[in-house]
Amino acid sequence: MSTKLPPKQQTQIFRSSRELTKTANFRQFIGRLLSVGVELDPVRTHADPGDSFEFELVHTKTSIGHLIRTTLSSGSISGVFPRNARLEQHVLIVGVLKGTLALTQRGETRHFKHGDFLIFDPHMNMTVLTKKPACFVSILVSESYFYTHAGFRSASFYGTGFNLDSEVQNTFSAVLGVLADKLTLVDARDVADMCDGAFRFLRPVLAEFTRLHHAGLQRHDDFVRACAVDVMHHYFNEPGLTREKIAQKVGVSTRYLAKLFAQTGTTVMDRLKEIRLTRASVQLTEEHMAHASIQEIAKTNGFASTAHFCRAFKERFEMTPRQWRQAHLDFNETENP
Repeated sequence: MSTKLPPKQQTQIFRSSRELTKTANFRQFIGRLLSVGVELDPVRTHADPGDSFEFELVHTKTSIGHLIRTTLSSGSISGVFPRNARLEQHVLIVGVLKGTLALTQRGETRHFKHGDFLIFDPHMNMTVLTKKPACFVSILVSESYFYTHAGFRSASFYGTGFNLDSEVQNTFSAVLGVLADKLTLVDARDVADMCDGAFRFLRPVLAEFTRLHHAGLQRHDDFVRACAVDVMHHYFNEPGLTREKIAQKVGVSTRYLAKLFAQTGTTVMDRLKEIRLTRASVQLTEEHMAHASIQEIAKTNGFASTAHFCRAFKERFEMTPRQWRQAHLDFNETENP
C-alpha cells in the first residue's frame, strides 16, 4: 500500500544554513513564506542588523488549512493572506511559543509574550516584529471551519489578544503549544483531526470572553440572543430541539425570544437551521468525513430526515449536498494537482 501523502496533507521543514550568508538565508526565508501563500510587503519585511539571520519554518498543509511554526532570530515580517479562488473569508490564530512579538494591524501595535495567543483577520496586512529569538505558531482556517468547530463568528474577536487570564485560556495555550511541538512528529494526515480537537478547547475561551467582556457592553436583548445561539450550538444535533426548549434553557418566554430574533430579521428556528446547514457544509468538505453518507451528515446535524436536509441545503447553497461535496473535491484537486 502506498504511503505517499496527497499534496494537500504534508509537512515541510525549512531551515537556515550556516554555510550561507545572512542575506542568502533571509532570501530563503522570504521564499518559503511566499510558497506558503503570504503576500509580503517588501518595505516592512527585513532582517534586523546583525551578523546572521537564522530561521526554521515548519509548514503543515492539510485539508482544513495551514499550520505554520516559525522560529527566527530577529526581524520583521509584514504581509497578508489573499483570499482564495472561492473568495472565502479566513481566520488566523497566532500563538507565541517563545520570546516576545510586537504585532501591528490597522495602525495599532501590541506586544505579546510566551503563552499569549491572538485572533486576526488574515486578509488585512499584519506586521510581526521581534528583536530577539522568538517562536510562534499560526493556524489559518476558513471562517466556516472556525464557526463550525469553535462555535462563534470570528469577526467578534478580530484583534483580540488572550493573555492567560483564566484557566480555560491557559488550557488552550497549552494545547496550541503541544500541537505546534508535534508537527514534525505526527503524520500530516492526522493534523487536521488534531486541529478539530484544539478548536474544541478554543470554544470555552471564546464563551468566557463573551460573558465577561460583551455582556456588560451589549443591550440586554443582544445578550439574550447570544445566549440562545450558544444553546443552539450545544444542542444542534438534537432533532427535537424546539423554540420552546431553547427559550426554557435561556430562561425567557418563547414569545419574548421570538420577538428578539424578529428584530434581526430572522426567526429562532431559521437561526438554528443556519447553524446546522453551516456545519453540514463544512463536514461535506472535510476529509475525515468523506466516508460519511449524506444521511449520516443529516442525522449528525439534527435533521429529522435526509429529504428535509437535502431540500434545506439546496435552498441555502443552490446545490444538493452531493453536488456540494463533489464541487469541493474537484476544486481541491485543481488546487493540488
